[in-house]
Amino acid sequence: MRAGRSLSAAVVAVAAVALTTAPARADEVVLPAIPQVLPDSRGCTATSGRHTDQVPWHQARTGVADAWRFSRGAGVLVAVLDTGADTSSPALRDRVRPGPDVVAGGPAQGDCVGHGTLAAGLVAAAPQPGAGLAGVAPDARVLAVRVTDGRGNTNADALAVGLRAAVEARAAVVAVLPGVSAGNDALREAVRLAAERRVLVVAAATVEGQQRDGEVYPAAYPEVLSVAALGPDGPVTTPRGATVDLLAPGDKLTGLGPGGGHFTAGGPGFAAAYTAATAALVLARHPRLGPAELVQRLERTGYPVGDHPAVDPVAALTAVLPSAGRAAPAEALPAVPGPPTRPGVAVAVAVAAGAVGVAALLGIAAAVLPRGRRRRWRPGGRWAAGSR
Repeated sequence: MRAGRSLSAAVVAVAAVALTTAPARADEVVLPAIPQVLPDSRGCTATSGRHTDQVPWHQARTGVADAWRFSRGAGVLVAVLDTGADTSSPALRDRVRPGPDVVAGGPAQGDCVGHGTLAAGLVAAAPQPGAGLAGVAPDARVLAVRVTDGRGNTNADALAVGLRAAVEARAAVVAVLPGVSAGNDALREAVRLAAERRVLVVAAATVEGQQRDGEVYPAAYPEVLSVAALGPDGPVTTPRGATVDLLAPGDKLTGLGPGGGHFTAGGPGFAAAYTAATAALVLARHPRLGPAELVQRLERTGYPVGDHPAVDPVAALTAVLPSAGRAAPAEALPAVPGPPTRPGVAVAVAVAAGAVGVAALLGIAAAVLPRGRRRRWRPGGRWAAGSR
């Protein structure tokens, strides 16, 4: 089992490297970056004014366009708890609505930092003519809840109020992008409320730029799906002690920012948003799933990258899983998603396809273990309310 897991992960890693070594296009556009927190000396993130027609690596690698054959997330409301959202882009205008600003009061209109805007676009941006980027679930709707001050700083109380607001707004999935090093009773109770209302909470496993080891909240609570970032070259280093359930694209991303221009960004919060969008796809196709079944589906259909499964939208939508409590057979798990659709990767595609076939024969399923012992699920899709 251990040898099979190691070889499977190694094969996937080789495939991933092969898929990212294609020559860069001569017409690639250099895009400005969006921070998680604005430095004191810097004003609001300026409009980019730049656009790219390329399909971002994260969309191609996870097979988002293929997933749209089965679901586009219609009818699912995803709350994004972050810095708000600028909806001036046509790609966001009809898909994102402002929720409350729980720090300054009033509606969360606009976004000085730009972090929440890019996150909202990762979830539900509509495809636009001449642009390769789009949201993972373009027919879902986003509720942008600001849980930070104007520069992107937050605390446990603000996260708790924002989470409660998302639950009361009937969001089916909540993506919590910022995190804190210590939880409190208010945040603990907000997470419990979400569990009682059958709302899936997805949170970043770490804080962007985190220097110290240890857990981050709300990701460390057992009812929360904790996600770490994956880049085009593999997982982003995670501090020791962090709770990680799943990996998702969260590094070297391309997305929308203030004013509708294109930006680059990275951070574990974006991995949480990406996973929340994938959950929206699954809920639109399987609306009767409770949070526990939804999490199990996301984890069991992920492909192995090191010690954790990486989110696979197509597999999460289409895999036929056995009943809870039984190991998933290898044939129920899908192949690793296809490579970026850029010129010059034909050889890499062949290498990746062969590698995935070998990995499947070695038993990819052995790399993904049920996490019931940590989450303490109850039958029927409800979460246990045990404290940490």
